[in-house]
Amino acid sequence: MTDLAGRLARRLDIADRACAVGRAGENVELHTSIVLRRQYPLLPQAEPTRLAVVQHAALLRLSRAGQDVFLTIDADDPQTVAGALTVGRTLLPHGRSVWDLSDLASADPLDPMALADPAAVSTAARRQRVEALRVELADVLASLPSGQPMSMLRATLREDHAVTAFASCQRRSIGQVRTSFELRCVLAAAAAGPAQPVVVSAFAGRPERLNLAALLRAGGWRATAATVPGPAAGARPSNDRLLLTPLAAAQVLQAVTQVILSRPQPALAPRPVRLPLLDDPLAADGPRSARFDQEGIACSPVSLVDRAGRVGRLVSRGSSRGAEPAAVQPTDRLTGHAVRSDYQTVPEPTPSNVRLEPSGYWPAADLDGTVGYTVDTNLQHASSGNRLSLRIATATVRAGAVRQRQPSLRVAGSPYQVLAAVVGASEVCGYAQGPEFSTAGCWLLLDLSALDPADRDPADRDPADRDPTAAEAG
Repeated sequence: MTDLAGRLARRLDIADRACAVGRAGENVELHTSIVLRRQYPLLPQAEPTRLAVVQHAALLRLSRAGQDVFLTIDADDPQTVAGALTVGRTLLPHGRSVWDLSDLASADPLDPMALADPAAVSTAARRQRVEALRVELADVLASLPSGQPMSMLRATLREDHAVTAFASCQRRSIGQVRTSFELRCVLAAAAAGPAQPVVVSAFAGRPERLNLAALLRAGGWRATAATVPGPAAGARPSNDRLLLTPLAAAQVLQAVTQVILSRPQPALAPRPVRLPLLDDPLAADGPRSARFDQEGIACSPVSLVDRAGRVGRLVSRGSSRGAEPAAVQPTDRLTGHAVRSDYQTVPEPTPSNVRLEPSGYWPAADLDGTVGYTVDTNLQHASSGNRLSLRIATATVRAGAVRQRQPSLRVAGSPYQVLAAVVGASEVCGYAQGPEFSTAGCWLLLDLSALDPADRDPADRDPADRDPTAAEAG
């Protein structure tokens, strides 16, 4: 860990020097990070790529007398920092009005190496790990059902070390190192015609925690669905139990979370759910995990929707701007979710790693049922008011192998109705990256009969076709 610790010390020194030039009455804060990246070709086998350094621009905050401004700078250049502060002082009278809520922040201790991987700095350990992963991929591929022959065209493992530092004139500087791995595979099903490859990927904090069986099983279904016969005219799924693969589940959770956060208050009374929806910035395998946010506030998990259907809040300085101090409730502590997106000028409350609480569900190896293997990319979701509409590509699975494509199935309703339809969820199989936050991929079992009949597309599902006594898939 010596090299990573040294790079962290340099980031902290850069941040401390930038904040040391603040004037009396000012608070200068700097959030700066770099990413150290390696990529290992697993198939075809080749030498790993060299270490690449991805420089992230630093975010400078200048505040005084209840107003602040943010500037994106190159923190490695002291002259740039001084020039940015001059510009910031000119802009400050026109900046954002904000209350200092630092006393509402969590006081949890920060371990800078809590999310780092000690084995990743040893060349011998890296080679051993890559070879073990290559062998495991071959074994899992060979263990897929005989009715689902599959080939792997390409596989790569990407290793990232994000080194981040935060400094402030008013608080001690803090830093962290986070390690994450992404496995990306290109699969193709054996078919008489030309192969139609599909790309599957998943993130984890350690390669050994990637669920290869779930990744290749679901990817194999998706690749096979492109080669098997399509549905007969007017065909519909035979029951109201729909099993979502980890990829499809991550896509559904992404859409559900986006609508909940953009319109957090349900139009009707809260609807109880079996499995709470959580955001966990401390998840060991989450690609967006962090010990602190861009305001230097310690991150903490938040329940986005609890079992009673109540909606939680992600709180940052930006979420409380313009409010009187008395309007800030004791439960509205800063949660450590302030993130500045590429299209924003200031950090705003943003989720990190969204997942459902697992129920212990796992589909049988010889599964018979209907599976949803991806959300149509051309129509991932459409939302109106407090509602969303998802069109999911489905297929029939017999004895664990895809036998026939089914019609795309429209799942519509409020995000709370969709969550209430979840009757089973496995442990996290890996995370999928979204534009702003990641969502957990898991095996997800939906009871579509729990949705309001008015929210279903009659062209996709007829009430007369429902079998309320159908057993759970798997």
